[in-house]
Amino acid sequence: MKDKGFTLIELLATIVILAVVSIITIPIVINIVEKARLGIFKDSMYGLLDAGNLYYARYGTGDMLFVCNGEECKDEKNNKLLFKGRIPDSGEVILNKDGTQELNYVSEGKYCALGNRNNLKVSIGCNSLDPTRPELSLGLGEVTSNSIMIGVNTIDIESGIKEIKYEIDGKTYID
Repeated sequence: MKDKGFTLIELLATIVILAVVSIITIPIVINIVEKARLGIFKDSMYGLLDAGNLYYARYGTGDMLFVCNGEECKDEKNNKLLFKGRIPDSGEVILNKDGTQELNYVSEGKYCALGNRNNLKVSIGCNSLDPTRPELSLGLGEVTSNSIMIGVNTIDIESGIKEIKYEIDGKTYID
């Protein structure tokens, strides 16, 4: 009588093959899902720009600014910008008197948008969208025969710089 079934080697080989296939495909699938979510966010931001365009066509007379807070996007007179979709957690919708609309660091938590309809940039997080360099000022302080004091000051609200890294005599310091 002939035994039917798989040997231990055949089962282990099958498990190894499935593991290799999973290791290869799971990151690809995760990347595809992430790109799809980013695309959905970008489409939502185009919808927000369209809502701004419609609002300006109805009520606009000059430059207008709507600030989003997760519950609503409103101007200083408490006029609300109405649109379908999730309300951004933070950021500004700028309606210019020339009829153009801009998004200024509009964020839904994980994703962020900056720009106008013709040049809309979306990214994971706002730090990578920061078009400005941090302001850096150096000041030469006290100079003695064996030391030099140098003051360094950085200002960059958008990128949220939290530390300064510098090197003296081959040793790295972080403040």
